[in-house]
Amino acid sequence: PGVTLLDGDAPLGTDELFNDLTRRLAERRTHPRLGPALAIDDNPQLIQGYVLRPLARAEPGGVSRARFDGALIVNPPEGTLAWHTPAEAGTADGAANPLRAAWTRKVDRDPLLLRIDEASAWVFWPDETGGWVERINLDDGSAMWTSSPWAELARDVEIPDEDDRARARSRFIDPIEGRVRTDELLVTLDARTIILVERGGRAAAIDSATGQPLWASSLETIRVHDTDTAADVLAIGGMGKDREGRLVPMLVTLDPRTGEAITTDRALPGVVRWVRIRAGGPVLAGLRSRIVSVSPADGRSNWTLENPAIGETEDAWLLGDALVVRSEDDNLWMIDAGTGRAARSPLETRGRINTSDRVVAERIGVGDAERLLFSGSDGVCLFDAEGSLVGIDAFTQPSQMMPAAVSEGGMAVLKIERGRFGLGGTRYVINLLSADSARVTEAAAIRLFGEPSAVEAIDGRVLISAGEATLVVRVPVE
Repeated sequence: PGVTLLDGDAPLGTDELFNDLTRRLAERRTHPRLGPALAIDDNPQLIQGYVLRPLARAEPGGVSRARFDGALIVNPPEGTLAWHTPAEAGTADGAANPLRAAWTRKVDRDPLLLRIDEASAWVFWPDETGGWVERINLDDGSAMWTSSPWAELARDVEIPDEDDRARARSRFIDPIEGRVRTDELLVTLDARTIILVERGGRAAAIDSATGQPLWASSLETIRVHDTDTAADVLAIGGMGKDREGRLVPMLVTLDPRTGEAITTDRALPGVVRWVRIRAGGPVLAGLRSRIVSVSPADGRSNWTLENPAIGETEDAWLLGDALVVRSEDDNLWMIDAGTGRAARSPLETRGRINTSDRVVAERIGVGDAERLLFSGSDGVCLFDAEGSLVGIDAFTQPSQMMPAAVSEGGMAVLKIERGRFGLGGTRYVINLLSADSARVTEAAAIRLFGEPSAVEAIDGRVLISAGEATLVVRVPVE
Protein backbone atom coordinates (compact mmCIF):
# COMPACT_ATOMS: atom_id res chain seq x y z
CA PRO A 1 0.00 0.00 0.00
CA GLY A 2 1.20 3.45 -0.88
CA VAL A 3 3.80 2.10 -3.38
CA THR A 4 3.42 2.81 -7.10
CA LEU A 5 5.50 0.97 -9.70
CA LEU A 6 6.55 3.03 -12.70
CA ASP A 7 7.46 2.20 -16.28
CA GLY A 8 9.39 5.36 -17.04
CA ASP A 9 6.99 8.08 -15.87
CA ALA A 10 3.85 6.01 -16.39
CA PRO A 11 2.29 4.05 -13.50
CA LEU A 12 2.47 0.28 -13.92
CA GLY A 13 -0.52 -1.70 -12.69
CA THR A 14 0.08 -4.82 -10.64
CA ASP A 15 -2.24 -6.87 -12.89
CA GLU A 16 -0.24 -5.80 -15.92
CA LEU A 17 3.03 -6.64 -14.17
CA PHE A 18 1.73 -10.04 -13.08
CA ASN A 19 0.54 -10.87 -16.61
CA ASP A 20 3.89 -9.82 -18.07
CA LEU A 21 5.82 -11.96 -15.59
CA THR A 22 3.52 -14.91 -16.27
CA ARG A 23 4.09 -14.55 -20.01
CA ARG A 24 7.85 -14.34 -19.59
CA LEU A 25 7.93 -17.44 -17.39
CA ALA A 26 5.77 -19.34 -19.88
CA GLU A 27 8.12 -18.36 -22.71
CA ARG A 28 11.25 -19.35 -20.79
CA ARG A 29 13.05 -22.10 -22.61
CA THR A 30 14.30 -25.13 -20.76
CA HIS A 31 15.82 -27.12 -23.64
CA PRO A 32 17.64 -26.44 -26.92
CA ARG A 33 15.92 -26.71 -30.28
CA LEU A 34 16.80 -29.40 -32.82
CA GLY A 35 15.34 -29.76 -36.30
CA PRO A 36 13.66 -32.87 -37.70
CA ALA A 37 16.59 -34.13 -39.79
CA LEU A 38 20.28 -34.84 -39.35
CA ALA A 39 22.66 -33.07 -41.73
CA ILE A 40 25.65 -35.41 -41.99
CA ASP A 41 28.56 -33.59 -43.61
CA ASP A 42 31.28 -35.33 -45.60
CA ASN A 43 33.86 -33.47 -43.52
CA PRO A 44 32.11 -32.77 -40.22
CA GLN A 45 33.53 -30.24 -37.83
CA LEU A 46 35.83 -31.52 -35.08
CA ILE A 47 36.71 -29.33 -32.11
CA GLN A 48 39.64 -30.27 -29.91
CA GLY A 49 38.50 -30.89 -26.34
CA TYR A 50 35.32 -32.07 -24.63
CA VAL A 51 32.01 -30.37 -23.93
CA LEU A 52 31.01 -29.49 -20.37
CA ARG A 53 27.57 -30.49 -19.10
CA PRO A 54 25.88 -28.69 -16.19
CA LEU A 55 26.20 -30.79 -13.05
CA ALA A 56 23.89 -28.91 -10.71
CA ARG A 57 20.68 -30.60 -9.67
CA ALA A 58 18.02 -28.11 -10.79
CA GLU A 59 15.98 -26.51 -8.04
CA PRO A 60 12.32 -27.65 -8.19
CA GLY A 61 10.69 -25.47 -10.82
CA GLY A 62 14.07 -24.19 -12.00
CA VAL A 63 16.70 -25.12 -14.56
CA SER A 64 20.47 -25.61 -14.53
CA ARG A 65 20.80 -24.29 -18.08
CA ALA A 66 19.10 -21.30 -19.69
CA ARG A 67 21.21 -20.54 -22.77
CA PHE A 68 21.36 -22.84 -25.77
CA ASP A 69 23.27 -21.04 -28.56
CA GLY A 70 26.69 -22.32 -27.55
CA ALA A 71 28.77 -24.68 -25.46
CA LEU A 72 31.76 -24.53 -23.14
CA ILE A 73 34.55 -26.79 -24.35
CA VAL A 74 37.72 -27.47 -22.40
CA ASN A 75 40.89 -28.65 -24.17
CA PRO A 76 43.22 -30.24 -21.58
CA PRO A 77 46.25 -30.76 -23.88
CA GLU A 78 46.21 -27.09 -24.88
CA GLY A 79 45.09 -25.86 -21.45
CA THR A 80 42.20 -23.78 -22.82
CA LEU A 81 38.53 -23.13 -22.09
CA ALA A 82 36.38 -21.66 -24.88
CA TRP A 83 32.78 -20.68 -25.54
CA HIS A 84 31.83 -22.02 -28.98
CA THR A 85 28.92 -20.48 -30.91
CA PRO A 86 27.85 -20.61 -34.58
CA ALA A 87 29.78 -18.44 -37.01
CA GLU A 88 27.81 -15.49 -38.35
CA ALA A 89 25.79 -16.10 -41.50
CA GLY A 90 27.34 -14.75 -44.67
CA THR A 91 30.94 -15.31 -43.61
CA ALA A 92 33.54 -17.24 -45.55
CA ASP A 93 32.58 -20.29 -43.51
CA GLY A 94 29.53 -20.65 -45.73
CA ALA A 95 26.03 -21.94 -45.10
CA ALA A 96 27.12 -24.62 -42.64
CA ASN A 97 28.07 -21.95 -40.11
CA PRO A 98 30.50 -24.06 -38.09
CA LEU A 99 30.99 -23.36 -34.43
CA ARG A 100 33.75 -20.93 -33.60
CA ALA A 101 35.38 -19.85 -30.37
CA ALA A 102 33.81 -16.54 -29.36
CA TRP A 103 36.60 -16.36 -26.78
CA THR A 104 39.37 -18.57 -25.45
CA ARG A 105 41.21 -18.36 -22.16
CA LYS A 106 44.11 -20.30 -20.70
CA VAL A 107 43.36 -22.63 -17.80
CA ASP A 108 45.60 -24.90 -15.74
CA ARG A 109 42.94 -27.42 -14.69
CA ASP A 110 39.64 -28.87 -15.86
CA PRO A 111 36.57 -27.08 -14.43
CA LEU A 112 33.23 -28.51 -13.38
CA LEU A 113 30.30 -26.65 -14.92
CA LEU A 114 27.61 -25.92 -12.32
CA ARG A 115 25.04 -23.84 -14.16
CA ILE A 116 24.51 -21.59 -17.21
CA ASP A 117 22.11 -18.66 -17.39
CA GLU A 118 21.47 -16.23 -20.24
CA ALA A 119 24.69 -14.28 -19.66
CA SER A 120 27.09 -16.31 -17.55
CA ALA A 121 28.36 -19.68 -16.40
CA TRP A 122 29.24 -20.79 -12.87
CA VAL A 123 32.18 -23.20 -12.73
CA PHE A 124 33.98 -24.92 -9.89
CA TRP A 125 37.76 -25.17 -10.13
CA PRO A 126 38.99 -28.10 -7.96
CA ASP A 127 42.46 -28.14 -6.44
CA GLU A 128 44.38 -30.12 -3.83
CA THR A 129 42.95 -28.04 -0.97
CA GLY A 130 39.35 -28.00 -2.19
CA GLY A 131 38.78 -25.45 -4.93
CA TRP A 132 36.92 -22.24 -5.71
CA VAL A 133 33.95 -20.98 -7.74
CA GLU A 134 34.00 -18.52 -10.63
CA ARG A 135 31.23 -16.79 -12.55
CA ILE A 136 32.27 -16.33 -16.18
CA ASN A 137 30.84 -13.73 -18.56
CA LEU A 138 29.84 -15.69 -21.67
CA ASP A 139 30.22 -12.66 -23.94
CA ASP A 140 33.98 -12.29 -23.45
CA GLY A 141 35.17 -15.00 -21.03
CA SER A 142 36.09 -12.56 -18.29
CA ALA A 143 35.57 -13.32 -14.64
CA MET A 144 32.51 -11.57 -13.26
CA TRP A 145 33.77 -12.71 -9.87
CA THR A 146 36.02 -15.34 -8.35
CA SER A 147 35.30 -16.66 -4.88
CA SER A 148 37.88 -17.15 -2.19
CA PRO A 149 39.39 -20.66 -2.21
CA TRP A 150 37.83 -23.22 0.11
CA ALA A 151 40.93 -23.23 2.31
CA GLU A 152 40.47 -19.49 2.91
CA LEU A 153 36.70 -19.68 3.34
CA ALA A 154 37.05 -22.38 6.02
CA ARG A 155 40.36 -21.19 7.49
CA ASP A 156 38.88 -20.16 10.85
CA VAL A 157 36.34 -22.99 11.04
CA GLU A 158 37.15 -25.71 13.53
CA ILE A 159 37.46 -29.19 12.07
CA PRO A 160 35.00 -31.50 13.86
CA ASP A 161 36.55 -34.60 15.43
CA GLU A 162 40.03 -33.92 14.12
CA ASP A 163 41.45 -36.78 16.20
CA ASP A 164 38.85 -39.20 14.83
CA ARG A 165 39.64 -37.99 11.32
CA ALA A 166 43.34 -38.77 11.79
CA ARG A 167 42.60 -42.23 13.23
CA ALA A 168 40.34 -42.98 10.28
CA ARG A 169 43.08 -41.84 7.88
CA SER A 170 40.73 -39.13 6.60
CA ARG A 171 38.26 -41.59 5.10
CA PHE A 172 34.89 -43.12 5.90
CA ILE A 173 32.28 -45.31 4.19
CA ASP A 174 29.42 -43.53 2.45
CA PRO A 175 26.39 -45.86 2.12
CA ILE A 176 26.12 -45.25 -1.64
CA GLU A 177 29.52 -43.96 -2.81
CA GLY A 178 31.64 -46.32 -0.72
CA ARG A 179 34.96 -45.10 0.69
CA VAL A 180 35.26 -41.31 0.53
CA ARG A 181 37.64 -38.69 1.91
CA THR A 182 36.60 -36.38 4.72
CA ASP A 183 38.15 -33.43 2.87
CA GLU A 184 36.08 -34.07 -0.28
CA LEU A 185 33.79 -31.17 -1.22
CA LEU A 186 30.15 -31.47 -2.26
CA VAL A 187 28.64 -28.51 -4.12
CA THR A 188 24.95 -27.60 -4.02
CA LEU A 189 23.27 -24.42 -5.19
CA ASP A 190 19.97 -22.67 -5.72
CA ALA A 191 19.17 -19.47 -7.58
CA ARG A 192 20.84 -17.23 -4.96
CA THR A 193 23.40 -19.28 -3.06
CA ILE A 194 26.25 -21.71 -3.68
CA ILE A 195 27.18 -23.93 -0.74
CA LEU A 196 30.39 -25.93 -0.42
CA VAL A 197 30.00 -28.81 2.03
CA GLU A 198 33.03 -30.76 3.23
CA ARG A 199 32.28 -34.39 3.95
CA GLY A 200 34.14 -34.09 7.25
CA GLY A 201 31.67 -31.59 8.68
CA ARG A 202 32.37 -28.02 7.54
CA ALA A 203 30.46 -25.80 5.13
CA ALA A 204 30.65 -22.33 3.56
CA ALA A 205 28.22 -20.35 1.41
CA ILE A 206 28.78 -17.87 -1.43
CA ASP A 207 26.36 -15.38 -2.93
CA SER A 208 25.63 -16.45 -6.53
CA ALA A 209 25.30 -12.90 -7.82
CA THR A 210 28.43 -11.35 -6.27
CA GLY A 211 30.68 -14.21 -5.15
CA GLN A 212 30.89 -12.72 -1.67
CA PRO A 213 31.17 -15.17 1.25
CA LEU A 214 28.01 -15.38 3.36
CA TRP A 215 29.03 -17.70 6.20
CA ALA A 216 31.29 -20.60 7.13
CA SER A 217 30.87 -22.97 10.07
CA SER A 218 31.23 -26.44 11.49
CA LEU A 219 28.29 -28.80 11.12
CA GLU A 220 26.48 -31.16 13.45
CA THR A 221 26.91 -33.79 10.73
CA ILE A 222 30.56 -34.82 10.95
CA ARG A 223 30.23 -37.48 8.23
CA VAL A 224 28.28 -36.03 5.31
CA HIS A 225 26.54 -38.45 2.97
CA ASP A 226 24.47 -36.06 0.84
CA THR A 227 23.23 -32.47 0.66
CA ASP A 228 20.67 -30.45 -1.28
CA THR A 229 19.37 -26.90 -1.27
CA ALA A 230 16.12 -25.41 -2.59
CA ALA A 231 13.15 -23.40 -1.34
CA ASP A 232 15.39 -21.43 1.05
CA VAL A 233 16.44 -24.62 2.85
CA LEU A 234 19.80 -26.40 3.03
CA ALA A 235 19.53 -30.06 4.03
CA ILE A 236 22.51 -32.19 5.05
CA GLY A 237 22.30 -35.87 5.87
CA GLY A 238 24.94 -38.13 7.37
CA MET A 239 26.29 -39.08 10.78
CA GLY A 240 26.72 -36.93 13.88
CA LYS A 241 27.13 -37.42 17.60
CA ASP A 242 24.39 -37.76 20.18
CA ARG A 243 24.60 -36.31 23.68
CA GLU A 244 26.63 -39.34 24.83
CA GLY A 245 29.17 -38.84 22.03
CA ARG A 246 28.06 -41.84 19.98
CA LEU A 247 27.85 -41.65 16.19
CA VAL A 248 24.18 -41.70 15.09
CA PRO A 249 22.30 -41.01 11.85
CA MET A 250 21.53 -37.32 11.52
CA LEU A 251 19.55 -34.97 9.29
CA VAL A 252 19.95 -31.20 9.72
CA THR A 253 18.38 -28.24 7.96
CA LEU A 254 19.88 -24.76 7.81
CA ASP A 255 19.17 -21.37 6.32
CA PRO A 256 21.36 -21.32 3.17
CA ARG A 257 21.86 -17.55 3.41
CA THR A 258 22.93 -17.38 7.07
CA GLY A 259 23.99 -20.90 8.03
CA GLU A 260 21.71 -20.79 11.06
CA ALA A 261 20.41 -24.19 12.11
CA ILE A 262 16.67 -24.75 11.65
CA THR A 263 16.25 -28.37 12.77
CA THR A 264 18.49 -31.23 13.90
CA ASP A 265 17.17 -34.79 13.97
CA ARG A 266 19.30 -37.32 15.88
CA ALA A 267 16.55 -39.93 16.23
CA LEU A 268 16.35 -41.23 12.68
CA PRO A 269 15.46 -44.93 12.27
CA GLY A 270 18.29 -45.53 9.79
CA VAL A 271 21.36 -44.12 8.07
CA VAL A 272 20.72 -41.24 5.64
CA ARG A 273 21.59 -42.32 2.10
CA TRP A 274 20.35 -39.30 0.10
CA VAL A 275 18.39 -36.07 0.58
CA ARG A 276 16.17 -34.05 -1.79
CA ILE A 277 14.12 -30.90 -1.23
CA ARG A 278 10.68 -30.60 -2.75
CA ALA A 279 9.21 -27.34 -4.03
CA GLY A 280 7.64 -25.62 -1.05
CA GLY A 281 10.24 -26.88 1.39
CA PRO A 282 9.60 -30.50 2.55
CA VAL A 283 12.84 -32.47 2.88
CA LEU A 284 12.82 -36.02 1.52
CA ALA A 285 15.43 -38.47 2.75
CA GLY A 286 16.22 -42.05 1.84
CA LEU A 287 17.14 -44.10 4.92
CA ARG A 288 18.33 -47.67 5.26
CA SER A 289 14.90 -49.27 4.89
CA ARG A 290 12.46 -46.40 4.43
CA ILE A 291 11.88 -42.96 2.94
CA VAL A 292 10.75 -40.01 5.03
CA SER A 293 9.38 -36.52 4.39
CA VAL A 294 9.90 -33.90 7.09
CA SER A 295 9.01 -30.26 7.49
CA PRO A 296 12.18 -28.11 7.60
CA ALA A 297 10.50 -25.54 9.81
CA ASP A 298 9.99 -27.77 12.83
CA GLY A 299 11.24 -31.24 11.91
CA ARG A 300 7.69 -32.62 11.98
CA SER A 301 7.18 -35.83 10.00
CA ASN A 302 4.91 -35.49 6.98
CA TRP A 303 4.99 -39.14 6.03
CA THR A 304 7.09 -42.30 6.22
CA LEU A 305 7.22 -45.00 3.56
CA GLU A 306 8.42 -48.44 4.61
CA ASN A 307 7.99 -50.86 1.73
CA PRO A 308 9.95 -54.15 1.76
CA ALA A 309 9.70 -54.35 -2.03
CA ILE A 310 11.60 -51.06 -2.32
CA GLY A 311 14.00 -51.50 0.62
CA GLU A 312 17.22 -49.51 0.43
CA THR A 313 17.36 -46.93 -2.34
CA GLU A 314 20.41 -46.01 -4.42
CA ASP A 315 19.24 -42.80 -6.08
CA ALA A 316 16.25 -40.47 -6.29
CA TRP A 317 14.78 -37.94 -8.73
CA LEU A 318 12.18 -35.28 -7.99
CA LEU A 319 10.04 -34.73 -11.08
CA GLY A 320 7.17 -32.41 -10.23
CA ASP A 321 4.89 -34.20 -7.77
CA ALA A 322 6.62 -37.51 -8.41
CA LEU A 323 9.58 -38.89 -6.47
CA VAL A 324 11.22 -41.71 -8.40
CA VAL A 325 13.72 -43.89 -6.55
CA ARG A 326 16.01 -46.70 -7.62
CA SER A 327 15.94 -49.67 -5.27
CA GLU A 328 18.92 -51.89 -4.52
CA ASP A 329 17.62 -54.47 -7.01
CA ASP A 330 17.77 -51.72 -9.68
CA ASN A 331 14.00 -51.26 -10.07
CA LEU A 332 12.53 -47.76 -10.38
CA TRP A 333 9.59 -46.93 -8.12
CA MET A 334 7.28 -43.92 -8.38
CA ILE A 335 6.12 -42.29 -5.14
CA ASP A 336 3.73 -39.40 -4.63
CA ALA A 337 6.06 -36.80 -3.07
CA GLY A 338 3.16 -35.13 -1.26
CA THR A 339 1.63 -38.20 0.38
CA GLY A 340 4.35 -40.85 0.33
CA ARG A 341 2.06 -43.30 -1.45
CA ALA A 342 4.06 -45.70 -3.64
CA ALA A 343 2.89 -47.39 -6.81
CA ARG A 344 1.90 -51.04 -6.50
CA SER A 345 4.68 -52.15 -8.81
CA PRO A 346 7.94 -50.70 -10.18
CA LEU A 347 8.02 -48.70 -13.40
CA GLU A 348 7.99 -50.85 -16.50
CA THR A 349 11.45 -50.10 -17.84
CA ARG A 350 11.93 -53.43 -19.65
CA GLY A 351 15.60 -53.43 -18.71
CA ARG A 352 16.32 -50.08 -20.33
CA ILE A 353 17.37 -48.08 -17.26
CA ASN A 354 18.01 -50.43 -14.39
CA THR A 355 21.77 -50.99 -14.52
CA SER A 356 22.87 -47.57 -15.81
CA ASP A 357 25.49 -45.77 -13.74
CA ARG A 358 24.31 -42.37 -14.99
CA VAL A 359 20.65 -41.70 -15.68
CA VAL A 360 19.12 -38.64 -17.31
CA ALA A 361 15.73 -38.03 -15.68
CA GLU A 362 13.62 -35.07 -16.76
CA ARG A 363 10.03 -33.90 -16.89
CA ILE A 364 9.24 -32.78 -20.45
CA GLY A 365 6.11 -31.46 -22.12
CA VAL A 366 3.08 -29.87 -20.47
CA GLY A 367 -0.51 -30.83 -19.73
CA ASP A 368 -1.67 -34.09 -21.30
CA ALA A 369 1.61 -34.23 -23.24
CA GLU A 370 3.74 -34.23 -20.07
CA ARG A 371 6.19 -37.09 -19.92
CA LEU A 372 8.74 -38.38 -17.43
CA LEU A 373 11.88 -39.22 -19.38
CA PHE A 374 14.49 -41.71 -18.21
CA SER A 375 17.56 -42.43 -20.31
CA GLY A 376 20.67 -44.42 -19.51
CA SER A 377 23.26 -46.66 -21.09
CA ASP A 378 20.65 -49.35 -21.89
CA GLY A 379 17.90 -47.28 -23.48
CA VAL A 380 15.10 -44.74 -23.17
CA CYS A 381 11.70 -44.89 -21.43
CA LEU A 382 8.84 -42.39 -21.29
CA PHE A 383 6.09 -42.47 -18.68
CA ASP A 384 2.98 -40.39 -18.16
CA ALA A 385 2.30 -38.54 -14.92
CA GLU A 386 0.68 -41.67 -13.45
CA GLY A 387 3.70 -43.84 -14.14
CA SER A 388 2.30 -45.77 -17.13
CA LEU A 389 4.79 -46.62 -19.86
CA VAL A 390 3.91 -44.59 -22.98
CA GLY A 391 7.12 -44.83 -24.97
CA ILE A 392 10.25 -46.95 -25.22
CA ASP A 393 13.09 -47.15 -27.72
CA ALA A 394 12.89 -49.87 -30.36
CA PHE A 395 16.57 -50.77 -30.28
CA THR A 396 17.48 -54.43 -30.18
CA GLN A 397 18.51 -55.43 -26.67
CA PRO A 398 21.02 -55.59 -25.23
CA SER A 399 22.12 -52.21 -26.53
CA GLN A 400 24.67 -49.71 -25.32
CA MET A 401 24.16 -45.98 -25.68
CA MET A 402 24.95 -42.64 -24.15
CA PRO A 403 22.25 -40.99 -22.03
CA ALA A 404 20.00 -38.77 -24.13
CA ALA A 405 20.59 -35.11 -24.91
CA VAL A 406 17.08 -33.69 -24.46
CA SER A 407 15.67 -31.01 -26.76
CA GLU A 408 12.32 -29.31 -27.27
CA GLY A 409 10.08 -31.99 -28.72
CA GLY A 410 12.58 -34.82 -28.67
CA MET A 411 16.02 -36.10 -27.83
CA ALA A 412 19.28 -37.21 -29.44
CA VAL A 413 20.69 -40.61 -28.49
CA LEU A 414 24.05 -42.08 -29.50
CA LYS A 415 23.84 -45.86 -29.98
CA ILE A 416 27.02 -47.93 -29.76
CA GLU A 417 27.13 -51.21 -31.70
CA ARG A 418 30.21 -53.21 -30.78
CA GLY A 419 31.84 -56.23 -32.41
CA ARG A 420 29.54 -56.41 -35.41
CA PHE A 421 31.64 -54.75 -38.08
CA GLY A 422 34.87 -56.57 -38.70
CA LEU A 423 37.19 -57.85 -36.01
CA GLY A 424 36.30 -55.88 -32.93
CA GLY A 425 34.71 -53.16 -35.05
CA THR A 426 32.35 -50.62 -33.52
CA ARG A 427 29.68 -48.55 -35.21
CA TYR A 428 28.22 -45.34 -33.78
CA VAL A 429 24.72 -44.26 -34.76
CA ILE A 430 23.14 -40.94 -33.80
CA ASN A 431 19.36 -41.20 -33.42
CA LEU A 432 16.64 -38.56 -33.07
CA LEU A 433 13.74 -39.77 -30.94
CA SER A 434 10.30 -38.23 -30.45
CA ALA A 435 9.22 -36.89 -27.07
CA ASP A 436 5.77 -38.52 -27.16
CA SER A 437 6.75 -42.16 -27.65
CA ALA A 438 10.56 -42.38 -28.09
CA ARG A 439 10.14 -43.56 -31.68
CA VAL A 440 13.16 -43.08 -33.95
CA THR A 441 12.47 -40.27 -36.42
CA GLU A 442 15.97 -40.03 -37.93
CA ALA A 443 19.20 -42.01 -37.69
CA ALA A 444 22.65 -41.87 -39.26
CA ALA A 445 25.98 -43.60 -38.75
CA ILE A 446 28.87 -41.37 -37.75
CA ARG A 447 32.60 -41.79 -37.30
CA LEU A 448 34.24 -41.18 -33.95
CA PHE A 449 37.94 -41.21 -33.10
CA GLY A 450 37.70 -42.45 -29.55
CA GLU A 451 35.36 -43.73 -26.87
CA PRO A 452 32.41 -41.33 -26.46
CA SER A 453 32.22 -39.57 -23.09
CA ALA A 454 29.42 -37.00 -23.46
CA VAL A 455 26.53 -36.06 -25.74
CA GLU A 456 25.12 -32.55 -25.49
CA ALA A 457 22.66 -30.54 -27.57
CA ILE A 458 22.63 -26.85 -28.42
CA ASP A 459 20.35 -25.07 -30.86
CA GLY A 460 20.64 -26.83 -34.22
CA ARG A 461 23.50 -29.12 -33.23
CA VAL A 462 24.41 -32.25 -31.31
CA LEU A 463 27.90 -32.32 -29.80
CA ILE A 464 29.56 -35.70 -29.18
CA SER A 465 32.79 -35.72 -27.19
CA ALA A 466 34.98 -38.76 -27.90
CA GLY A 467 38.66 -39.17 -27.17
CA GLU A 468 40.32 -35.75 -27.34
CA ALA A 469 37.80 -34.12 -29.70
CA THR A 470 34.13 -33.15 -30.02
CA LEU A 471 32.20 -33.97 -33.19
CA VAL A 472 29.59 -31.45 -34.30
CA VAL A 473 26.49 -32.95 -35.95
CA ARG A 474 24.17 -30.39 -37.50
CA VAL A 475 20.42 -30.76 -36.94
CA PRO A 476 19.14 -27.57 -38.58
CA VAL A 477 16.08 -25.92 -37.07
CA GLU A 478 13.44 -25.11 -39.68
